[in-house]
Amino acid sequence: DTVIKAVELGRAARNKAQLKVRQPLEEIHFFTESSEEKEVLNSLSDQILDELNIKKLTVLDDMNELAVLRVSPNFKALGPSFGKDAQKVAEIIKTLDAEQLNSELSKNGSYTIEIDSDRYKITNDMVSFEHEQTEGFSVVDANGMTAALNTVLTPDLIRQGMVRELVHDINNLRKEADFDVSDRINMYLSMDGELLEAVKEHEAYLSNEVLAESIKYDFKGGEFNQEIEIQNNKVSIGIERTSSKSKA
Repeated sequence: DTVIKAVELGRAARNKAQLKVRQPLEEIHFFTESSEEKEVLNSLSDQILDELNIKKLTVLDDMNELAVLRVSPNFKALGPSFGKDAQKVAEIIKTLDAEQLNSELSKNGSYTIEIDSDRYKITNDMVSFEHEQTEGFSVVDANGMTAALNTVLTPDLIRQGMVRELVHDINNLRKEADFDVSDRINMYLSMDGELLEAVKEHEAYLSNEVLAESIKYDFKGGEFNQEIEIQNNKVSIGIERTSSKSKA
């Protein structure tokens, strides 16, 4: 399934760059030679973006727009096949056009090179390919598809990530307080600095995600409270249900 493959690659690119899924990112690029996969990536891009918490998806016609493909010889496979000529074949492999070699191997399963009138058949197990990524991108590939994740964090993306972390912590707090999933709450927060700016900027999103009827920026304990830390910012959170019922 193309969507599952794309999402798994996107998550792998995040993991490689050590970026949590809760941190929004600007863009991800995909490359595949399959026209069917390209069609799915374009038509179901919203689903993929939602799973990965990314804002934009681009399907590339040429992966070289973002990363250069490199080929390396696999000596463990070359030795048994070519014996004393293995080193000579390996040196030639290093000089080959990696894109062309990868394409030929994908289509035909082998590629023949000629050295001093001797012919040597190269197969998939004799080489490995890796994209040398452009700065600011995390590139991973598997099963004929490549994902290149834009890892640049703008101040706005960082603030959005902070608020998503806060949403996660408040919803965990709701569970600890044994609130019903439908209970609406009043929320009391104490914080400062960039996190306070981020919360005020994205207050409507925060309210919607945690079912808050009101957010007050002068702390009181409410029915349940806790102190947490988000990106080195200390936060005191108090929550209470808006209804008159109290905890059993």
